Amino acid sequence: MIGHSIHAVTALDYARRYPQHVRGVVAIGAASREDPAEVERLWEADASAERKAILARQLAQLTPEVRATLSPAEEFVREYVASGPRWWYDAAYDSSWLFDDALPDMPVWDRLVELFETYDLAEAAAGITVPALIAVGRYDYNNPYTLWEEHRHELPPRHTYALFDKSAHVPPLEEPELFDQTLLAWVHGLESPDG
Repeated sequence: MIGHSIHAVTALDYARRYPQHVRGVVAIGAASREDPAEVERLWEADASAERKAILARQLAQLTPEVRATLSPAEEFVREYVASGPRWWYDAAYDSSWLFDDALPDMPVWDRLVELFETYDLAEAAAGITVPALIAVGRYDYNNPYTLWEEHRHELPPRHTYALFDKSAHVPPLEEPELFDQTLLAWVHGLESPDG
């Protein structure tokens, strides 16, 4: 089972609740816990001046007048794309193509976020008994790798931790060859007698 971002938490919790149905679980770009202070600390201490300038410039284009013309879903997409320096290794990456003909259902999204605000992945991780691959990007400024690094004892017992040095939130798109190699090696490990 594979999940990305908030959906990685869904995959991990499914593996915790129903291990009999899961051979292994992959969590990509997930945060180990909600920690807004660490999110801002890493951004302020680690992000380059150029990255910060790109973010400021792109967000400045979303004026109140522009926002007033957008539906909630359109505003969500525009803000996500404008916030690219926090989500992508390439701070100038244009991710708008991800939303071509696919606007999010905002009531569903809001409910999902609400449900996960109180979920503690770190506390639940000990109950994940199947092998887990935790894949995170070094430049993910919204789900910082530092949370995993500082709380390694809270990872699932049978985990493989993979930090992608030239990725942010989406290693499968940002470092596809390395991600595929890492994933395939992990899958082959599941097939071994010790997997």
